[in-house]
Amino acid sequence: MIHFTVGDVMDAVEPRWSAGVDRTAYVPAICTDSRHLDKECLFVGLEGPNFDGARFAESAILGGAICVLATDSPRARERLGELSAAYGVATVTCDDARAALAAIAREVRARLTRATVFGITGSCGKTSTKAILASLLAAEISVVSSPASFNNEIGVPRTLFLADEHTGALVVELGTNGPGEIAQLAEIARPRIAIVTCVGHSHLEGLGSLGGVLREKGDLVAALEGVDDSLCVLNLDCPRTPHLMRRVPEGTRLVTVSAAGDERASLHTTRVERRADGTAFQLGGELAAELPGEHFVSLLGTHAVGNALLSLAPLAALGAPVGRMASRLAGLRPEPHRLAPRSAGGVLLVDDSYNANPESVAAAIEVLEGLPATVRTLVLGPMAELGHESVELHRAVAGHAAAAGIDRLVLVGEAPFEDELAACAEAAKARGLVVHRAGGREEAAALLLRRAGRPARGEAILVKASRTAALDQLVDALEAGLDGVSADRSPEVTA
Repeated sequence: MIHFTVGDVMDAVEPRWSAGVDRTAYVPAICTDSRHLDKECLFVGLEGPNFDGARFAESAILGGAICVLATDSPRARERLGELSAAYGVATVTCDDARAALAAIAREVRARLTRATVFGITGSCGKTSTKAILASLLAAEISVVSSPASFNNEIGVPRTLFLADEHTGALVVELGTNGPGEIAQLAEIARPRIAIVTCVGHSHLEGLGSLGGVLREKGDLVAALEGVDDSLCVLNLDCPRTPHLMRRVPEGTRLVTVSAAGDERASLHTTRVERRADGTAFQLGGELAAELPGEHFVSLLGTHAVGNALLSLAPLAALGAPVGRMASRLAGLRPEPHRLAPRSAGGVLLVDDSYNANPESVAAAIEVLEGLPATVRTLVLGPMAELGHESVELHRAVAGHAAAAGIDRLVLVGEAPFEDELAACAEAAKARGLVVHRAGGREEAAALLLRRAGRPARGEAILVKASRTAALDQLVDALEAGLDGVSADRSPEVTA
């Protein structure tokens, strides 16, 4: 973190009350979880629906915090005053601890004068694009990127706090569940480069419609207004991109990419070859001069090439040594639970259980269809937060799976997604696809492992669902069960 003191905190948050404050005390870190603290940190106690942030102040102090900030109330003042006297630490209250966290993050961002800030959003692919871009940048400069999916009102500030005076690039993921969130996060992070991976059917419960998603994602593009030397990177393979283009501010440079080979794009593929261990591709377009020959990304699917292009394009546009940086694509590993392949008992398991919406399911089906497998099984759980379109969107993805030539569909889940999964089953069966239903993870594991008692070597099983379904646990159970089956079987004797 940059050099920051308790006095800097006080200046940023406009405190209502304080005790035991030493304004000169150095704060090496800012934490929001009392279970995971850095020594001598500032602990920001965030309130929730059933608790106040001051409740965790003592455990934070015992964990090493030297300053505690919480939302003001008579009870908070009393409790924090007692803790300040007992432990000799600074305690501060303000009108709203969450707003204070954002205010501190703004002050930190203002001091990151050396860092080029990349902001990434999209309905799918933003975490993978963030990871690819950070890896490419790390070949040349000091980089900080959002850990895991730190992409909300807490995660974005925490990402900024990881940077220091030597950080050359900051890659920030921006997520949303409701209107206005992207604009608020962009105002904190103040990116110079904006990247939108795609606009699709995500978080419809909060955003209302595809139009609402489009407006929300477009807020990142609009946030470049007034930013010097700003750059916007958009995906021409997304049908909503022309609408995003209308929001690019005057004076902002626009570059586009296409993994589908659209020659209008600033950087596009001229050839794509799907392989068992990743995807090879060649490039054309105005930004391809420094990227001749074949490239290889060790991730599955054409959409992985798209994420790579979204990472390469801004670097090429900025004049970075992109040819040298691109060599790192071959050493990438998938983010956890995002099309991550595992081999067990002669069966290829592909764990894509982190999250799901119609667009990401379509990408997963394309990956499964292209795998060199004898049998292709899609294990699909519910897609959450799709609002009133949920049933029809589930029906559509099942039809997509059947049209793609998937051999089997296993549907996993129950309340409150009975209607959605019933629609999946109906659509898939109508197209001649073999469908199995399982109420939960254990039932699904038993169903698949019974059939895998004599596993077909070379079979591929891809597991996909929204995070709430926790189908990563199903993948673990399948891996253990398939390895056990393999170990228990006697080796075959051939003449």
